[in-house]
Amino acid sequence: MLTTLLEIAWGERANALNQGFSIFLIIIFIVQAFRLLVFWDKINQWTRAFVSAKIAFDQEHAVKIESQMDELQPPHAASDQFWLVIPPVIIMFGLIGTFIGLTLALAVIPFGGSASEIQAGVQKALPSMGSAFWTSLSAICSAMIIRLTTML
Repeated sequence: MLTTLLEIAWGERANALNQGFSIFLIIIFIVQAFRLLVFWDKINQWTRAFVSAKIAFDQEHAVKIESQMDELQPPHAASDQFWLVIPPVIIMFGLIGTFIGLTLALAVIPFGGSASEIQAGVQKALPSMGSAFWTSLSAICSAMIIRLTTML
């Protein structure tokens, strides 16, 4: 299955639409991995701050905050609202790619002629149909990656 997906995304039947959505999927994956790393770093900063506050409280019965509060921003800043809005937009772009691919496929299939002409037209249309489904699949995968990252 993975080889089939790679063939659709980058093989001889792939077109610019497939490759563009493939690059977009890769970029989304990298950005979300970076977001997770930043998130875990912020969680670790908060953990260290609370541990030091607990130690200080246990020793001196008072809490001292030694780090600057600007460094300890909450893990979910207001700018993360962007990541809540973007998945539906990505899915809409995937649907647009689907319609473009299916339209290109229908433009190649002859509606009259001999069976061999129609068969040849269908064979020419298959790469465009692959593009249609690949754009939807990559958009849905991108949206799922973003949603999962945002849920964490």
